Amino acid sequence: MSLLEFDDYRFQQQVNASLVRIKQILDLNRSPTYAADVTHCYDDKYLLAELATNVVVEAYLNSLRKIGISNEILKQV
Repeated sequence: MSLLEFDDYRFQQQVNASLVRIKQILDLNRSPTYAADVTHCYDDKYLLAELATNVVVEAYLNSLRKIGISNEILKQV
């Protein structure tokens, strides 16, 4: 998907639906929301970026493992 094909409204609707489902799963003990809507300190932005980056890297590594690339090959890379 190119940037020109990105549908912001659809993305927001999907995130909103996910937030509703997450709230159900967490049994309302927590209140997940958009990062921009939460009071935070300056360092929190970097922690969020680090967490998101780690998730992306792990997803990428899992994808490579699924197509048969071994941990040994990944170590070499």
